[in-house]
Amino acid sequence: MMFSFGIIKCSDVRFLCEAEYAYPCFSAITMKRSYKDARSYEDAIGILQEVKGTQLDSDLVDMFCKIPKNEIEACVPSDVDVLNV
Repeated sequence: MMFSFGIIKCSDVRFLCEAEYAYPCFSAITMKRSYKDARSYEDAIGILQEVKGTQLDSDLVDMFCKIPKNEIEACVPSDVDVLNV
């Protein structure tokens, strides 16, 4: 069932909500934490691919994985050492 609220459909709202999780998951994998070392970009992409369809929406993971590495790095705050493992 699909409802329309203005220009956004309910099916779009679900996808937008799930989209909120792709980068935080990627970030959690690639950032060094007090309890774990940072993983590489390639490791993170591999992990996202492993959980697509179960923990994350397949289409969302596919779209996220198409974003070039340099564009993802541009979103990381400059005082955080990520993806340089």
